[in-house]
Amino acid sequence: MITGDQVLIARETCRELGLSDQVLDASIFRTTPASQLAQLARRIETADGFGQVYPEDKFHIVESLQKSGYVVAMTGDGVNDAPALKEADCGIAVSGATDAARAAADIVLLTPGLSVIVEAIRLSRRIFLRMDSYCLYRVVETVRILIFTTLAILWFNQYPVSVVMLVILALINDGSMVTIAYDNTQESPAPLQWNMPRLLMMATVIGMVGVVETILLYDYATLRLQLPLEQVQTLMYLQLAVGGDAHDLLHPGARPVLVCGSRAHDAGCHRRLSVVVNADGLLWLVDGTRGLGLDCVQLALCPGLVRGV
Repeated sequence: MITGDQVLIARETCRELGLSDQVLDASIFRTTPASQLAQLARRIETADGFGQVYPEDKFHIVESLQKSGYVVAMTGDGVNDAPALKEADCGIAVSGATDAARAAADIVLLTPGLSVIVEAIRLSRRIFLRMDSYCLYRVVETVRILIFTTLAILWFNQYPVSVVMLVILALINDGSMVTIAYDNTQESPAPLQWNMPRLLMMATVIGMVGVVETILLYDYATLRLQLPLEQVQTLMYLQLAVGGDAHDLLHPGARPVLVCGSRAHDAGCHRRLSVVVNADGLLWLVDGTRGLGLDCVQLALCPGLVRGV
């Protein structure tokens, strides 16, 4: 809290704001010798307020905190605040500020009060977590579908899903990602930053779990059950769709019709799909159990992200 008023007034203002009364008299900025600037920087860092401040003192406070490694934001409304607003990492001109303060600031508030700043910070942190969730989902689905398809082609020498199924899966995944914009997220108490090693590690682990379970299911359906290729492809389509959280958007009974396309009118098609359709409940159970387990892993590694219901 910075003010040009007397130190006693500054202390009372700090108390009303819920701060301690550790207020510095800004006159020390002009009386401190150059040999004691490091000690002055530490006092600035621990202070809760400043009284009897001149315009150049505001600039010095911002500059000193930046040199100490802080990201500094400042609010102001007058011409004398313009230099400090320009120097700060985020200068905020409040409602009713002068043209000079507006020109120097990065953000101009149009409504009275400072509560909008708090709401903007909370919203930005929620948006960041949703972006993190989007990146995680995108990498997981890319790893799961591409690696499984490649391994199945090389291992079994046949296509595990048809081209039409891949197109439908791509559309389903894009539709699922729309819901990420409405994720219910916990607001982080501290500023956030990208942690790409953590995100890539978690996405790779989750994606490879999906690859392994899908390969095992494909091997079981092909070698043990010896299902026809059409049924195996439909089963893999169901597995990839349900395992990719697309079951939140699509009714499971519609999937065989989407896969069959023009052949859905053929009674033989329905007979060939009967085994797969009956297995749909099992797929829901398996993927639902796996999803709960992976969600627990995600929450353990990234506690700031909570899925909405």
